[in-house]
Amino acid sequence: MTDRILTTHVGSLVRPPELLAFVQAKLADQPYDKPAYEACLARSVREVVRRQVEAGLDIVNDGEFGKSHWIRYVAERLAGVEARLVAGRTPAVFAGRDRERFPEFYAEYDKTLNYARAYDFVVTGPIAYKGRAFIERDIANLKAALAGATVAGAFLPVVAPASLLPELKDEHYGDTEKLAFAVADALREEYRAIVAAGLVAQIDDAWLPAMYDRMVPPGTPADYRRWAEMCVAAPRSESASATRTARVDSRRHTFCARFSLDLVLVMFYSGGRWPSLGQEPRRPRARPFRRMCVRGQSSPSRRGGAC
Repeated sequence: MTDRILTTHVGSLVRPPELLAFVQAKLADQPYDKPAYEACLARSVREVVRRQVEAGLDIVNDGEFGKSHWIRYVAERLAGVEARLVAGRTPAVFAGRDRERFPEFYAEYDKTLNYARAYDFVVTGPIAYKGRAFIERDIANLKAALAGATVAGAFLPVVAPASLLPELKDEHYGDTEKLAFAVADALREEYRAIVAAGLVAQIDDAWLPAMYDRMVPPGTPADYRRWAEMCVAAPRSESASATRTARVDSRRHTFCARFSLDLVLVMFYSGGRWPSLGQEPRRPRARPFRRMCVRGQSSPSRRGGAC
């Protein structure tokens, strides 16, 4: 137990220039020196952990340095997902209706992504996890960086099934719910590997609130809620059974612009409970992101934790 509020952060941190050069080469499908990349990645994780400790953070992570892109990193780790190059299309960040309301900003921002190649991620067969080597590398880098550091805990962010669904084109399951649960079953291996290593698995569900902007209109709030409750149900079983040291992070401030609609929070809280991992209802507040914690042996408590 602790007599103060522990400090942490949402997960992704700015890559150093040396590492960023490798990431950009990967996203552009350019050749790069893989041993040099792995060495750079390990050095970068050690440095970012050191800087978090120096800044006084209690619960630290690897800055998500092992991920080249929030969906491409998962596509690398899932069998049954094919990356299809889309010629002539520049990658773009979807930001709900902000993109329609502020087209000038996004026209400029999209130009910063011109080094990357655009892909459609297509489900062509049964989804299964094949990323054991990647997650073991990420765990090893973080644990090596933690050697000798005095911290209250450490976490690795991982994607939630709901945050993959909007970007996956299904040519196999033919049913959104079947696809959601297949993705959840595969990602269970990643969640469990992190927890088995003594770390906290932070399940990032950025699309859970963001999808409201894409669905409503033309859909209704009831349509959105049915979709959201399905997505919450998908990771619930493996999060609960794999460990009690899982933390769900449902972020609103995910893209470059802040989502301008808060109705998603009102909808869930008006029902008297947050439909996730037994979380007690709290009063809605205008916050850049909302984090929900699951009490566990090494995770912070609700009152004195990093929420």
